[in-house]
Amino acid sequence: MGFSDYIIYADESGSPVLSADSVDFPVFVSVFMVVKKEHYIERLVPQVQKLKFRYVGHDQLILHERDIRRQSGQFAFLQVDKRLREDFIDDLTEIVNSSDIEIICAIIDKAKLGQRYATPWSPYDLALTFCMEKAGLF
Repeated sequence: MGFSDYIIYADESGSPVLSADSVDFPVFVSVFMVVKKEHYIERLVPQVQKLKFRYVGHDQLILHERDIRRQSGQFAFLQVDKRLREDFIDDLTEIVNSSDIEIICAIIDKAKLGQRYATPWSPYDLALTFCMEKAGLF
């Protein structure tokens, strides 16, 4: 069977509803992380697991940006010690910087989309289509 050599993780930020969050977050963002399966298995996963074991003692931790940034939920431990927080962020940053990954991103300005087209596509559908077109090149 001819499986792909790549794995893709997708996430989004913001509301795809044109009128939602127009002041605080006027865009809808779709992001794909593309990584070769070999790199993912041999380097990325072990590095992330080591990070999790080092800082929380297990690997069930989900690296959720909002919780890390706010130092809340499972990341409340980052509030306790400034040096620990800096070390965690530095170690996580090093994993990302040293990883052989590609990022595909589509950012939809919801106000401009609504102004330009009488019946625009959903920002979600539009961003997903753009990202999938680029991902197809892999």
